[in-house]
Formats: sequence, C-alpha cells, structure tokens
Amino acid sequence: MPMPAGALRPHPQHMRGHYNRYKIARFSDKIMSLKNFNRDAALHNETSKHSSKLIFAPTRKDEQYLIGELERENLNSNPFLQFHEWFEQASNTPGLTMPEATTLSTAQLPSGRVSARMVYLKELDKKGFVIYSNWDTSRKADDLKSNKHASLTFWWKELERQVRVEGITEKLTQEQSQEYYDTRYYLLHKV
Repeated sequence: MPMPAGALRPHPQHMRGHYNRYKIARFSDKIMSLKNFNRDAALHNETSKHSSKLIFAPTRKDEQYLIGELERENLNSNPFLQFHEWFEQASNTPGLTMPEATTLSTAQLPSGRVSARMVYLKELDKKGFVIYSNWDTSRKADDLKSNKHASLTFWWKELERQVRVEGITEKLTQEQSQEYYDTRYYLLHKV
C-alpha cells in the first residue's frame, strides 16, 4: 500500500523527548546582504564594543528542562502509537496551543540547500504523517520533486518535548486530496 503524500516514516531512534544542546553548524553564509556599507560598518563597530556575538543566549536557571526523562524502555515499540500518546498529552496540556504545528524541513538536490517552514499535521495513521499544501507552486514542492526525504519537528515547550520524524514523502492520491478539500470547503462555507 502506498504511503500518503507528505507522510513520513519515523524511526524510533530519531524520536527525542528533550532538547539536547548541540552545536550543529556555524552559518557562514550571509543571512542577508546589506547594501549600505556604512550601515554594515556601524553595526560592526557597535557590536565589537561588547562582543563578537550578535546574540548570546545562555540557559537561565529557571529554564532548565526538569519535567521528565525519556527512557527507551518506557517507549511504545510502535512509533506511531508513541507519537499519538505524546500528541494527546500535548493536546490536553493547558497553555499549549496548536500541538499540530510542525516544522517541515526539505533539501533540494543537487545543491543540498535546506529550507524549513511551519505546516500543520492533518492526519496520522498506520502509514504515516499527513500534511496538506500547495504542491504545484511552493518551494517545498520543488524540493520534494528532487529529494523525497524530509523531516518534521514538533516542539511542545510546556512539555519540554520535541519530536523529530524523518522519512520519505509521497503525494496523496487525487481522491484523498479531494476528500480533504471537500471537508475544508464545507467548513469555510458553513461559517
């Protein structure tokens, strides 16, 4: 049976319950180009008075992650059922809004350039995670045409939990997409 579009197969070893501090990489590419060289020089002079860092965010004592631990023996052997348990917990946590919000990360080939954006999880079944999006004109569509590997990252601050999902994506069938669109169309026009 084919996996739904946007569905990602999680690997249990990639599900994490807590944020771990890792220095992933130092971004050496310019984030934005400043056309005004005087502005660039002024920014350099101002920041070099204090530090070479524009942002420094040490962990505050009141922000230590202390709610719980993640032990392999306490996990469900089925990663979909484990995620469902965590998602239900997030959905019922006071103050935690939009537990379905997730970061979808893709990389275009052959450049390998990575991009990420926020999307909503719409379904989870035994085949995977499902998101809906405009797959004809978006950058994620271009990325996924060249590289079907993608990841989702859920972050639930109130639970001190992040969950990473990695896998291969594929499009839903036209019928499955239409079913979702019809539901959405009905809700929009009912209002």
